Amino acid sequence: MEDLKLWYDEEGDYLEFSLAKKKGIFEDDGTGIFKRIDPKTNEVIGFGVINFRKKLKKHKTIDLPIRIKIL
Repeated sequence: MEDLKLWYDEEGDYLEFSLAKKKGIFEDDGTGIFKRIDPKTNEVIGFGVINFRKKLKKHKTIDLPIRIKIL
C-alpha cells in the first residue's frame, strides 16, 4: 500500500483520502462519506467526505469507514 494522500477542494467542501494510485468504484454510505473500493480486490483504497467542514463544525468529529495501521 502507498502513502496516505489528502486532497481538499475548499470551494466544493470535499475532502478525499487516497491510499493507493488505483482506479476504484465509489460506494456511498448514505451520510456523504464515500469509500473508494478496488473492484479487483474489494479493498478500500480511499474515501471522500462531502461537506467536510460543515460536518466537522456540526459534529466536531467525523467517523471514517476505515482503519489505518501506522507502521
